[in-house]
Amino acid sequence: MDLGFLSIAIGIFLGLVSIGIGSFFGLKAFRTDISTKLSEINDKVIAIHGTLEKSWDLILNTLPQLTQKGGTIKIQLSNLGKTTIEAKPGGKLTKYIINVERPVLSDGLIAKLTQETGFEKIEKQLFEQVPTISTVLSTKLIMRVYSTDPKTCTEYIILFLKWLDSTYVNSLYKIKEYEEPILNEFSKNK
Repeated sequence: MDLGFLSIAIGIFLGLVSIGIGSFFGLKAFRTDISTKLSEINDKVIAIHGTLEKSWDLILNTLPQLTQKGGTIKIQLSNLGKTTIEAKPGGKLTKYIINVERPVLSDGLIAKLTQETGFEKIEKQLFEQVPTISTVLSTKLIMRVYSTDPKTCTEYIILFLKWLDSTYVNSLYKIKEYEEPILNEFSKNK
């Protein structure tokens, strides 16, 4: 075999190996980068979906109230003030729209406190799952109760409103536990 031919064959072989190694590591980094980007896109789509759902609820439930009256009851709660409740029974669930006078509603805090206070167990006993709650505004709560039985829904809403007006309102101070340490830390540095 000719030495020149062998050196050309080795050169071509090493060139192909280096292209293969470069492609392997390049594609690996490219794949990781794409995976990261797709995860970021997924997180943003989930956030957009939540915002869209809340906005859609606001549109669907506010606009008809401007043109239609009726179907809403009004009560006075001792801590939350004037409260309106509107029930919208559907095929598999009943949607409740609750408006309160005092702007203190937060779906995250309601979910946290229902777990901590054991109210979630009552919900699971009644419906086998926890009702879905979203707050469009700090005065407006939209609740999806997974039942269409008027008696069960009414009993639950009465319990929920009593819990909301007492246990929830009395627990609002817990928000300060998340905020005051930050304020104290930055007040020391002045």
